Amino acid sequence: MERRDFLKIGAGTGGAFVASFCLPLPAGAAKASAKASAGGAAFEPNVYIRIAPSGTITYVIPFVEMGQGSFTAIPMMLAEEMDVPLSSITVEQAPADEKRYANPVFGMQITGGSASMIAAWKAVRGAGATCRAMLVNAAADTWQCGAQDCATRDGKVVQTATGKQLSYGALASKAATLPVPKDVPPKDPKAYRLVGTPAKRLDTKSKTDGSARFGIDTRLPGMKVAAITHCPVVGGKVRRVDDSKALAVRGVRRVLVADDIVGVVADHYGAARKGLAALVIDWDEGPNAGFSTAAWKASVRDALKRKGIVSKQEGDFAAAKAAPGTRLVEVEYDAPTMVHAPLEPMNCTLHFHDGACDVWLGTQAPVKTQQAIAAVSSVPVEKIQVHNFLIGGDRLRKWPDGLPAGQ
Repeated sequence: MERRDFLKIGAGTGGAFVASFCLPLPAGAAKASAKASAGGAAFEPNVYIRIAPSGTITYVIPFVEMGQGSFTAIPMMLAEEMDVPLSSITVEQAPADEKRYANPVFGMQITGGSASMIAAWKAVRGAGATCRAMLVNAAADTWQCGAQDCATRDGKVVQTATGKQLSYGALASKAATLPVPKDVPPKDPKAYRLVGTPAKRLDTKSKTDGSARFGIDTRLPGMKVAAITHCPVVGGKVRRVDDSKALAVRGVRRVLVADDIVGVVADHYGAARKGLAALVIDWDEGPNAGFSTAAWKASVRDALKRKGIVSKQEGDFAAAKAAPGTRLVEVEYDAPTMVHAPLEPMNCTLHFHDGACDVWLGTQAPVKTQQAIAAVSSVPVEKIQVHNFLIGGDRLRKWPDGLPAGQ
């Protein structure tokens, strides 16, 4: 990777120091990047650091906070390398932009697989170290001394001999005009004061006092609310629906039917739920109609009787079992299946207007969201804006193929 592709520095609005650093791409994506650059359209997955004159550091994070703590752990990496308090870093959710914000582990903009820390570790530390070095150089240039005569502490550069101090905010504009230093090494882990220590999560207060925003908190003027129900059996579909009683509920506007889903659109949630309860739905439960927990457990036990696939073998179990004096202990463990579903009800809010679409939700895959909406509407991907929020748990679900265009 070229150095200029790793870190780009510029003066932002209001004299802010803006640093853009690339996440390392997987091999396949790196080839795609080279091809795109050769064609004149640079393909640069990156995230941004902004240092305002006030000293506030904003980190535009390409990963989604879904309870795993990435909105605290990744800023800790940055705070460690820049020698600032964790509280001085604010987090801003990255927009849907796969060219800039692709997860290097997957080659697409998606949060999953417990990969956020892995993807951010080297890039964020390296960028933080480089930004800190540039701020030190800006202070050294101001004081006409060597960079080695300066130290950083709590968001300030200190001249060690005299005790003079300049905040990062005061140095931001000057730092943006300096050359980018090459190959600035991150801190030695032995010098860590923040990473590896307990820290209060940055999102605890907002989640405790109710100010944290989730997708379900979206409120827009004139907004309608839908409540949906799915076929109770995976693989089943709607056979027919009697919606006469539902449409008679005050506030209910429409009943929508799509493949294995029926939805009631109303003026408010209470009417939507009441309308949903009034529906008479005849489900075609499909090929899994007779499936049950007992049948599933029986299939598992049957599978255990068959020859399995050996992924690794050490020693000779058959010989050890047959050896004199061997005691064989057999135990069967039975654990129930666990539902992979979020605490926050699955939700999204869409607004189609002027040939464009805005969508408010919490999603692990914002670009996939754009593509899903474009596939069932006349709106092109580039005119679909995703407003991403915190996620109350995770579950990826296939967009229903049977959803009529425009609905």
